[in-house]
Amino acid sequence: MLKKTKLRIFKIVSSIFTTIVVILFILAVHSSFLDPLMNQEMFIELPSEDDIIWSFEDDTLLAETSLTMENNGFYSMQDIEIRYDLFGLDRELFSDTIRVDSLSTGERREIPVSMAIQIDDFEDEVIEDLVFNETDLEVRSHLTARYPFSLMNLDLRYDEILRWDGLVQTLEFEYQEASVSSLPDQEGSILSIPYEVETNELLDGDADVDITMYDETMTTVYSTHQITVPLGQRHREDLTFELDESLTEEFITNSQRVKFVSDITFSGAEMSFEYTTEHDWGAPLNDISIENLQRTLDQVRGDLTFDNDSPRFLQLDINIRVFDADDQLVGTQDESFNVASGQSVDRTIEVEVVGDPVYAEVTFYEHDTEMEHRMEVDVDV
Repeated sequence: MLKKTKLRIFKIVSSIFTTIVVILFILAVHSSFLDPLMNQEMFIELPSEDDIIWSFEDDTLLAETSLTMENNGFYSMQDIEIRYDLFGLDRELFSDTIRVDSLSTGERREIPVSMAIQIDDFEDEVIEDLVFNETDLEVRSHLTARYPFSLMNLDLRYDEILRWDGLVQTLEFEYQEASVSSLPDQEGSILSIPYEVETNELLDGDADVDITMYDETMTTVYSTHQITVPLGQRHREDLTFELDESLTEEFITNSQRVKFVSDITFSGAEMSFEYTTEHDWGAPLNDISIENLQRTLDQVRGDLTFDNDSPRFLQLDINIRVFDADDQLVGTQDESFNVASGQSVDRTIEVEVVGDPVYAEVTFYEHDTEMEHRMEVDVDV
C-alpha cells in the first residue's frame, strides 16, 4: 500500500493535468459511444489519440480534434447534440457538448470538435488523487437529434463506470532490504536501498527521478542519487547513496529518521512533481560503546554494548588490536558472533597482551553487507 507523507505539485501544474485529461478524454469518448451509438441510423467515427491537438492559452487547456458522423437513416436529422460528463472524486471532472445543425440522409461529415478547460478549476488535491490513487469514474453520455417537422426525436443515453488505476500505482523504498557497505580502497561507504515504482500502462516514455536524502529536519543533505524509470511498467533497482566517512559512521551507529525527496519529471511532458517519504533508519551498531577497557594482569578487558536496530541478521567478525605508547602491537584477538535483528549485545571482550597497553583499535566486519566499522578506545590506566 502506497504511503504518502507529502505531495507538492509545482513547476507546471497544468502539465500534469494535461496528461490526465488526455487519458480521461480518450477513455470517456471511446467507452461512451463505441457500442451504443453504432446503430442503423447514426454512425460515429471517433478520433484517435494522435488526432487530438492539445495546447495552452494562459491557464486554459485547449483540445482540438474532429469526429466523423454519418446518417444512415431514411430521414435527415437536425439539432444533433452529443453531451458527455465525467464524474469522479465526488465531483464533475469535466463535461463537453458537441453540436451539429443538421445531417442529411446518406451524408458523411467530419465535425470539428474543440474543448476548453480551466486549469484553475482543478485543485492540487484532485490532481494528487488522480496521479496516485485508484477510483471509479462515471461517464454519462447523451445523444439527441430531431427529425424534420419534429415528427420524431432521437434520444439515446448511456452511462458507464470506468476504473481509474492512477498514473503512479506503486512508489516504494524497500527499507527492510537497505544496507551500508564499504567502498573498496576508499573512505566512506554506499547506502543501498531497493526502490520499486510501477506506472500506469497507458503511459510511455521515461521519467527522470532525482532523489535527495535529508536528515529529519531537512536542513542537512546527506546524499543524492539520479535514476531514469521507464513508464508504463513495473521497475525495480537499487538506489545507491555515497556516504563520506563521517556519514558512514552516523548511519552505522546512530538510528534516526531520514527523509527522501523524489523530484520526478516525466520526460517530454514538462510534468514534474515532488514526493517525500520518511523512514526510521535502524542502525546495525546503534549506540555502540566499549567501556571499562582496562588491564588486568596480562589481559585487557572491556564491555562491548550495542543494539542491532537494523532489519538484518548480522554475521560479525571483530578484530581487536592493542598498542603501546610507541604504537607497537602488544596484543591481538579475533572474535565472531551473530546478532539477530532487534537484539541487544552486552558482552566482554578480552585480549592477552605483552607490554604496556595504551589504546586499542577495534574493527567490526559484517559478512553479508561487507559493512566495516572501526573504533579507537583508550585503555584505562
